Amino acid sequence: GVVEDASLTVALADAASADVGPKASNLARLLAAGLPVPPGFALRDAAWRARRDPTEPVADAVARAVARAASTLGATRFAVRSSISLEDSGAGAAAGVFVSWVDVPAAGLVDAIAAVWDSAGAPLARAYALARGRGAADLEVGVIIQAFVPGRRATVYTRPPGEPASAEAVIEWHDDGVLADRRRRDDADLGGDANARALALALAAERAIGASDGAD
Repeated sequence: GVVEDASLTVALADAASADVGPKASNLARLLAAGLPVPPGFALRDAAWRARRDPTEPVADAVARAVARAASTLGATRFAVRSSISLEDSGAGAAAGVFVSWVDVPAAGLVDAIAAVWDSAGAPLARAYALARGRGAADLEVGVIIQAFVPGRRATVYTRPPGEPASAEAVIEWHDDGVLADRRRRDDADLGGDANARALALALAAERAIGASDGAD
Protein backbone atom coordinates (compact mmCIF):
# COMPACT_ATOMS: atom_id res chain seq x y z
CA GLY A 1 0.00 0.00 0.00
CA VAL A 2 0.94 3.65 -0.27
CA VAL A 3 3.28 5.05 2.37
CA GLU A 4 1.70 6.95 5.24
CA ASP A 5 0.98 10.65 4.67
CA ALA A 6 3.50 11.84 7.27
CA SER A 7 6.38 9.97 5.65
CA LEU A 8 5.88 11.59 2.24
CA THR A 9 7.39 14.95 3.25
CA VAL A 10 10.52 16.09 5.05
CA ALA A 11 11.47 19.55 6.30
CA LEU A 12 14.22 21.15 4.22
CA ALA A 13 16.45 21.37 7.30
CA ASP A 14 16.33 17.56 7.54
CA ALA A 15 16.67 16.83 3.83
CA ALA A 16 20.45 16.41 3.50
CA SER A 17 20.30 12.62 3.56
CA ALA A 18 16.68 12.04 2.53
CA ASP A 19 15.43 10.62 -0.79
CA VAL A 20 14.48 14.05 -2.10
CA GLY A 21 17.02 14.73 -4.87
CA PRO A 22 20.20 16.83 -4.84
CA LYS A 23 18.66 20.30 -4.94
CA ALA A 24 16.67 19.75 -1.75
CA SER A 25 19.69 18.15 -0.07
CA ASN A 26 21.83 21.15 -0.99
CA LEU A 27 19.23 23.53 0.47
CA ALA A 28 19.53 21.59 3.73
CA ARG A 29 23.29 22.20 3.65
CA LEU A 30 22.73 25.92 3.06
CA LEU A 31 20.41 26.06 6.06
CA ALA A 32 22.98 24.23 8.18
CA ALA A 33 25.56 26.84 7.15
CA GLY A 34 23.26 29.64 8.31
CA LEU A 35 22.49 30.99 4.84
CA PRO A 36 19.11 32.60 4.06
CA VAL A 37 16.73 30.04 2.56
CA PRO A 38 12.95 30.51 2.35
CA PRO A 39 11.17 28.03 4.64
CA GLY A 40 9.99 24.86 2.98
CA PHE A 41 9.81 21.11 2.79
CA ALA A 42 10.43 18.41 0.21
CA LEU A 43 8.20 15.69 -1.16
CA ARG A 44 10.05 12.39 -1.19
CA ASP A 45 10.86 10.17 -4.14
CA ALA A 46 8.53 7.57 -2.58
CA ALA A 47 5.55 9.71 -3.59
CA TRP A 48 6.71 9.83 -7.21
CA ARG A 49 7.23 6.08 -7.29
CA ALA A 50 3.83 5.39 -5.75
CA ARG A 51 2.21 7.74 -8.24
CA ARG A 52 3.74 5.79 -11.14
CA ASP A 53 2.07 2.60 -9.85
CA PRO A 54 -1.54 2.59 -11.08
CA THR A 55 -2.58 0.37 -8.15
CA GLU A 56 -1.52 2.96 -5.56
CA PRO A 57 -4.13 5.57 -4.44
CA VAL A 58 -1.43 8.18 -3.91
CA ALA A 59 -3.21 11.40 -4.93
CA ASP A 60 -5.21 11.84 -1.72
CA ALA A 61 -2.25 10.96 0.50
CA VAL A 62 -0.03 13.49 -1.29
CA ALA A 63 -2.69 16.20 -1.09
CA ARG A 64 -3.10 15.65 2.66
CA ALA A 65 0.64 15.54 3.33
CA VAL A 66 1.34 18.66 1.25
CA ALA A 67 -1.53 20.64 2.78
CA ARG A 68 -0.36 19.74 6.28
CA ALA A 69 3.28 20.67 5.63
CA ALA A 70 2.42 23.86 3.70
CA SER A 71 0.26 25.10 6.55
CA THR A 72 3.36 25.27 8.78
CA LEU A 73 5.26 27.68 6.50
CA GLY A 74 3.27 30.82 7.31
CA ALA A 75 2.81 31.58 3.60
CA THR A 76 -0.07 31.95 1.16
CA ARG A 77 1.99 31.71 -2.05
CA PHE A 78 4.60 29.09 -2.81
CA ALA A 79 7.43 28.08 -5.12
CA VAL A 80 7.31 24.48 -6.36
CA ARG A 81 10.67 23.29 -7.68
CA SER A 82 12.08 20.11 -9.13
CA SER A 83 14.79 18.22 -7.23
CA ILE A 84 15.75 15.34 -9.49
CA SER A 85 18.90 13.25 -9.44
CA LEU A 86 20.02 14.46 -12.87
CA GLU A 87 20.11 18.08 -11.66
CA ASP A 88 22.96 19.94 -10.00
CA SER A 89 25.46 17.13 -10.51
CA GLY A 90 28.81 16.61 -12.14
CA ALA A 91 26.97 15.34 -15.23
CA GLY A 92 25.29 18.72 -15.68
CA ALA A 93 22.80 21.10 -14.14
CA ALA A 94 19.87 19.99 -16.34
CA ALA A 95 18.84 23.63 -16.65
CA GLY A 96 15.45 23.93 -18.34
CA VAL A 97 14.86 20.17 -18.46
CA PHE A 98 12.45 19.97 -15.53
CA VAL A 99 9.54 22.19 -14.51
CA SER A 100 9.39 24.58 -11.58
CA TRP A 101 6.51 26.94 -10.73
CA VAL A 102 6.53 30.13 -8.66
CA ASP A 103 3.83 32.25 -7.00
CA VAL A 104 1.55 29.24 -6.59
CA PRO A 105 -1.52 29.51 -4.32
CA ALA A 106 -2.15 26.77 -1.78
CA ALA A 107 -5.01 25.46 -3.91
CA GLY A 108 -2.62 24.99 -6.84
CA LEU A 109 0.11 23.02 -5.06
CA VAL A 110 -1.02 19.55 -6.11
CA ASP A 111 -1.28 20.61 -9.77
CA ALA A 112 2.18 22.20 -9.63
CA ILE A 113 3.66 19.04 -8.09
CA ALA A 114 2.03 16.96 -10.83
CA ALA A 115 3.63 19.24 -13.44
CA VAL A 116 7.08 18.63 -11.92
CA TRP A 117 6.46 14.88 -11.89
CA ASP A 118 5.21 14.95 -15.49
CA SER A 119 8.35 16.81 -16.60
CA ALA A 120 10.47 13.97 -15.16
CA GLY A 121 8.88 11.58 -17.65
CA ALA A 122 8.71 13.97 -20.62
CA PRO A 123 10.65 13.25 -23.83
CA LEU A 124 13.23 15.98 -23.08
CA ALA A 125 13.97 14.47 -19.67
CA ARG A 126 14.15 10.94 -21.06
CA ALA A 127 16.59 12.04 -23.77
CA TYR A 128 18.71 13.95 -21.24
CA ALA A 129 18.79 10.90 -18.95
CA LEU A 130 19.63 8.44 -21.74
CA ALA A 131 22.50 10.65 -22.92
CA ARG A 132 23.95 10.20 -19.43
CA GLY A 133 23.32 6.46 -19.25
CA ARG A 134 20.24 6.74 -17.07
CA GLY A 135 16.65 5.61 -17.50
CA ALA A 136 13.46 7.02 -15.98
CA ALA A 137 13.34 4.16 -13.47
CA ASP A 138 16.80 5.17 -12.19
CA LEU A 139 15.84 8.73 -11.31
CA GLU A 140 15.29 10.00 -7.78
CA VAL A 141 12.45 12.51 -8.11
CA GLY A 142 11.89 14.94 -5.28
CA VAL A 143 9.83 18.13 -5.25
CA ILE A 144 10.64 21.22 -3.18
CA ILE A 145 7.85 23.42 -1.82
CA GLN A 146 8.94 26.73 -0.30
CA ALA A 147 7.34 29.98 0.75
CA PHE A 148 7.41 32.27 -2.29
CA VAL A 149 9.50 35.41 -1.78
CA PRO A 150 8.91 38.04 -4.51
CA GLY A 151 11.90 40.00 -5.75
CA ARG A 152 14.49 40.26 -8.49
CA ARG A 153 15.60 36.94 -9.98
CA ALA A 154 19.28 36.30 -10.54
CA THR A 155 21.54 33.42 -11.50
CA VAL A 156 25.09 33.46 -10.21
CA TYR A 157 27.67 31.18 -11.79
CA THR A 158 30.46 31.07 -9.21
CA ARG A 159 32.76 30.00 -12.05
CA PRO A 160 31.91 30.80 -15.66
CA PRO A 161 30.40 27.72 -17.35
CA GLY A 162 33.20 25.54 -18.71
CA GLU A 163 35.88 27.47 -16.78
CA PRO A 164 36.26 25.73 -13.38
CA ALA A 165 39.70 27.26 -12.78
CA SER A 166 38.58 30.84 -13.45
CA ALA A 167 39.04 33.58 -10.86
CA GLU A 168 35.83 35.20 -12.10
CA ALA A 169 32.11 34.66 -11.69
CA VAL A 170 29.06 35.60 -13.76
CA ILE A 171 25.95 37.27 -12.34
CA GLU A 172 22.81 37.31 -14.50
CA TRP A 173 19.78 39.40 -13.55
CA HIS A 174 16.50 38.24 -15.06
CA ASP A 175 14.50 41.46 -15.27
CA ASP A 176 13.50 42.51 -18.78
CA GLY A 177 15.69 40.00 -20.59
CA VAL A 178 19.01 38.95 -19.06
CA LEU A 179 21.67 41.40 -17.94
CA ALA A 180 24.99 39.67 -17.24
CA ASP A 181 27.99 41.00 -15.36
CA ARG A 182 31.34 39.26 -15.07
CA ARG A 183 33.14 39.90 -11.78
CA ARG A 184 36.26 38.68 -10.03
CA ARG A 185 35.39 36.25 -7.26
CA ASP A 186 37.27 38.38 -4.74
CA ASP A 187 34.87 41.28 -5.47
CA ALA A 188 32.28 39.50 -3.29
CA ASP A 189 31.07 41.82 -0.53
CA LEU A 190 27.87 41.61 1.52
CA GLY A 191 28.18 45.36 2.04
CA GLY A 192 28.69 46.16 -1.64
CA ASP A 193 26.40 46.70 -4.61
CA ALA A 194 23.75 44.17 -5.70
CA ASN A 195 26.22 42.15 -7.76
CA ALA A 196 28.80 42.01 -4.96
CA ARG A 197 26.14 40.93 -2.44
CA ALA A 198 24.73 38.26 -4.75
CA LEU A 199 28.24 36.95 -5.41
CA ALA A 200 29.06 36.82 -1.69
CA LEU A 201 25.97 34.72 -0.97
CA ALA A 202 26.68 32.46 -3.96
CA LEU A 203 30.27 31.83 -2.87
CA ALA A 204 29.07 31.00 0.64
CA ALA A 205 26.63 28.52 -0.92
CA GLU A 206 29.41 27.04 -3.06
CA ARG A 207 31.44 26.35 0.08
CA ALA A 208 28.46 24.96 1.99
CA ILE A 209 27.69 22.33 -0.67
CA GLY A 210 31.33 21.55 -1.44
CA ALA A 211 31.13 22.55 -5.11
CA SER A 212 34.86 23.00 -5.70
CA ASP A 213 34.43 23.37 -9.47
CA GLY A 214 31.72 26.02 -9.13
CA ALA A 215 27.97 26.18 -8.69
CA ASP A 216 25.01 28.09 -10.07
